[in-house]
Amino acid sequence: MWAIIPVIVALLAPVFVSTVFSYPQTPFIDIENIAVRSNGQLLLNYITSPTTYLIDPARSPAVPELIYSFPGTNSTAGITETIPDVFAVVAGNYSTSTFQGTWGSFAVWTIDLRGGLPATVKKVASIPDAHGLDGATVLPSAPHIVLIADSSLGVIWSVDTSTGAYSQIIQESGLDPSSTFLLGVNGIKVYQDNLYFTNSAQRTYARIQIDPATGAAIGPVTILATLPEDLTAYDDFAMDSAGNAWVTAHDSSLYKISTSGDQTLVYGPDAALLNEPTSAAFGRGSPAQECLLYVVTAGSAGESSGQVLALNTC
Repeated sequence: MWAIIPVIVALLAPVFVSTVFSYPQTPFIDIENIAVRSNGQLLLNYITSPTTYLIDPARSPAVPELIYSFPGTNSTAGITETIPDVFAVVAGNYSTSTFQGTWGSFAVWTIDLRGGLPATVKKVASIPDAHGLDGATVLPSAPHIVLIADSSLGVIWSVDTSTGAYSQIIQESGLDPSSTFLLGVNGIKVYQDNLYFTNSAQRTYARIQIDPATGAAIGPVTILATLPEDLTAYDDFAMDSAGNAWVTAHDSSLYKISTSGDQTLVYGPDAALLNEPTSAAFGRGSPAQECLLYVVTAGSAGESSGQVLALNTC
């Protein structure tokens, strides 16, 4: 059973936007996900490349530096920090034309930056039964446990990065894709023993109460917000300290959604700058850095490639 909460849409005051880095139009490069190190540096994953790059927004110019290229794959997706400066990364084979992954191609790796560069990289687990791994997050009470959205199957996987053990931990209809749009559950984050998630196909932002020790569902799906009809789909999101989600939306918008379901348009629609936003993450370090929301974009083939943008949210 789903509980549906009304949505209020308003417009925030304009926010300052700057471009940290922009890829040339060709070859087309689609940035899929982002994480932020404690020193403020950014880690970027790409749906069009099996790589993770590092970029330092404090440098001028900010230039991406290759951390690792994952063998036997063509893309990277979710990324999340497990312990300080160790990040779990999803890699696999993915088609940007069909929005489908390749069975048997997905694996979870860790990138250890505690010793600096070059990073120590290792495969944690191959997941042959996964079909389209995407967003990733950790359990705050057990950060060695990574939860990963399977957008194609409409399930949440649990991966123990210390042992490599994995299983399907949540199966709910609220996670499912549709027959016409094959991307279901997309971005995921945990806040106060709830798993918050976007569903691209169902155009919803929702939560489900989970067991804090295992990540298993212990309550029903509650829909908090629904995307306005003139937009295509919610994608991934960042969550602030108050539990507000800053949700990217295709084609060119950014929304803020509270834990009670109030939905506010923060930026857009503006395809001239925010062209196909895919994910977001808050800066780390000083209060000024923590005000910055970094948003990455996919761009549109033939128009623009991916960008890293910074929005001042304070």
